[in-house]
Amino acid sequence: MNTRNIDYAKVLLSKGRLKGLTNPSVTLIGNQEEGLSLWFDWEVTVKDRKWPRCNDQVMLIAYFPGEFNKEAASHQMVRAMRRAGQEVLELPISMAGKSIEVFIALVSEDKTEAANSQYLGHIKIP
Repeated sequence: MNTRNIDYAKVLLSKGRLKGLTNPSVTLIGNQEEGLSLWFDWEVTVKDRKWPRCNDQVMLIAYFPGEFNKEAASHQMVRAMRRAGQEVLELPISMAGKSIEVFIALVSEDKTEAANSQYLGHIKIP
């Protein structure tokens, strides 16, 4: 598969009517010696702190284009909740020097609803 022709900003990993996260962003943190991670954060509104939205579960996705092994996509699911406003995704050290396409998505606590995934951008790991 030629991943150079994919417009990742148009990719949807989840789709639904659930309200997405407000102003999500991602930052690469750490170093190769101690470990690298992606720090995700988003705004938590008053409605986000109320039930049932407060328990919506955040999915963190880091996709490594061109990698065809078990580490091609790192993800965490059902760890962070909407009300938390932040979460960290640890990256495999073997991915140093690679590029990542980063997404964030949301599913309701009972898994009956989903939000459209949001593309957070391209990051090059040093």
